[in-house]
Amino acid sequence: MEGCDRAVGGTDGAYPVPIGTRFIHQGDGDLGARLGRLAARGLTTHPSVLLVGADVADLTPERIADWLRIWGDASALLVPASDGGFVALGLRALPAGLFEGVPWGTSEAGRAMAANLSRAGLATAVGPLSTDVDTLADLLDCRLGRVGQLARDLQIGRRESDAGPSPRRAD
Repeated sequence: MEGCDRAVGGTDGAYPVPIGTRFIHQGDGDLGARLGRLAARGLTTHPSVLLVGADVADLTPERIADWLRIWGDASALLVPASDGGFVALGLRALPAGLFEGVPWGTSEAGRAMAANLSRAGLATAVGPLSTDVDTLADLLDCRLGRVGQLARDLQIGRRESDAGPSPRRAD
């Protein structure tokens, strides 16, 4: 994406980042505090920032380009996750308190962020539903499609059968 400056935020620099990408220390605190610092830092030198979760299953350059097209001239972009959270947040400004009151890691995080964006008066474009990877089941589902779902179901069935046969009632 021409004209974009790439940076990766994290809690330490122990992980490699792609060539041409800067590492930015997120600092301490909950996810909201860390995202807020990254957004504030990016907006000091750029007209907008796009914060993208590191666990987005279907992240490609084409997907990001789609998100940017959808964002257009809106003040913000919110890309919801299938589990109720969100996988990306685009901002042109950082209103005070935007990241407060969001129940991070829950199925309500996306709804809470949408409410915060609305309360802040930001016209928000909404991207297509996406998937993030929080569990092994998520990984199997997104990487292997129906085969992954079947493998997960079989694994769950095997765990249940490991408990031994069900007691049978004599008639």
